[in-house]
Amino acid sequence: MKKIILIILLGISLLNAKVCKLTQLDEIEFSFSGYKTIYKVPMNATFTSFEYKPAAKEGNTLKALLVGATLIVDKKSVKSSDGAMDETLSLFFFDKLKGDEISAEILDVKMRNSREGTLSVKIGMNGVEKIINMKYYIMRNSLSASGNINILDFDAKDLFSSFSKECFDKHLGKTWSDVTLFYKIKKVCKTNQK
Repeated sequence: MKKIILIILLGISLLNAKVCKLTQLDEIEFSFSGYKTIYKVPMNATFTSFEYKPAAKEGNTLKALLVGATLIVDKKSVKSSDGAMDETLSLFFFDKLKGDEISAEILDVKMRNSREGTLSVKIGMNGVEKIINMKYYIMRNSLSASGNINILDFDAKDLFSSFSKECFDKHLGKTWSDVTLFYKIKKVCKTNQK
């Protein structure tokens, strides 16, 4: 008899349980950090012109919400806190890349737990596509992800070399070819009574 009562109570509680529907807001942040000097000091920048197309506005899982989402970046819209660096980045690197855009597409989501995991992201730049992993974590209705690329993997050895030479003195003789990408979206969990 006790088992029957427990099963009935469990059934009632499941019927009254709240269901979370994940929803993306239109707020997105995208930025990157390059590195200079032997101490690997970060130089932070963003792009002022980009278009984010979500895979879905709502979903029951992160995979349903994110897989297929794309980001198209206008490579000419680079912006940092140093106007002179923006000009150098544009003239000696971004303006010389093939095409007008840099692209990213989320291919997969692997959850480690309810708050963190890995995004598999295809990056397209200079006519080359590479798949990278970006670790993500969820905090206060935001999903933040970061991952690394190496500029040399995008057929950009000559571009990187000319940029490094131009920045030799400012970077105290060392410019790193690895770059960290940052991505942040606002998401909310709408709970509905079932």
